Amino acid sequence: MTREEIIEKAKKGFIPAPSPMTKSNKITLAVGAGAVENAWNPVIKALQNDFEFEIDGDCANSYLARIVYLTRFYTHPKATLLKEMLSNVKRVKLGICKQLKKAEQAKSIRARKDLSSILHKFVFSDDLASLMVLNTNWDTVMDKAINKLAEPYYEHIPVIHIHGEASQPDSLYLPSEMAVEAYRTEKESEDFSTMHRNVWSSMELSSKTILYGLSLDPLDAELCQTLAAGWSTPKCQEIIIIDPQHEKIAKRVKMLTDKRYKTEITGYLPWDLSNKTVYQTK
Repeated sequence: MTREEIIEKAKKGFIPAPSPMTKSNKITLAVGAGAVENAWNPVIKALQNDFEFEIDGDCANSYLARIVYLTRFYTHPKATLLKEMLSNVKRVKLGICKQLKKAEQAKSIRARKDLSSILHKFVFSDDLASLMVLNTNWDTVMDKAINKLAEPYYEHIPVIHIHGEASQPDSLYLPSEMAVEAYRTEKESEDFSTMHRNVWSSMELSSKTILYGLSLDPLDAELCQTLAAGWSTPKCQEIIIIDPQHEKIAKRVKMLTDKRYKTEITGYLPWDLSNKTVYQTK
């Protein structure tokens, strides 16, 4: 998928449910690495040769954020290593995409089993007219899994890869990156910015947001701000967090919601959807 195609998906916003489904609410489903089994393994494999010791997901995440920092640093007019850094970023992105494609084909990364019960409880059973899916992962595991489960209820649901997709290495966002970076071309910055603006304007139509396996890590400050902008509306009635660490994430969500509007914030363990923890009421 090209960057232009990603932007067009964002412009379309919510995807209407087919007849005879006639519902009234709108839902945003945002998924992250926590929704995919072994999500970091392909990334670790792609980066392992850069280290003399065994790395894990946290190390890989930190390493990628450091690469972004160094690339920003070398955009200084007096710096001389920008070309070398950009070449290294390209190498890293190509390696990650190669391993992600292999892992997806081998099915060594896959949607967690909880996805079906989550969708049936919070999406398919709700009175919704449309659905928007935001995928912060680079692979398409969740795209395929969600569409397969949604077949009885929806036509094909395009999924917006807000952080890029493995089929287009140049579209990948690395940890801590933003739409506007000094090392991007003007067109790249504008395209990415347009996508984020359209995502939050579409979210403003949503009454419910479901965060599944998405931690809202501080390295993803731009994603947090995009969600905050989308939640800054009286239409936002409910935010559901599905994650083993939902208490931690709820605090981040509360920080991002608009104090002018009361939004219910609840948390669930992915494997126990019968027990709801209420962090904020309407």
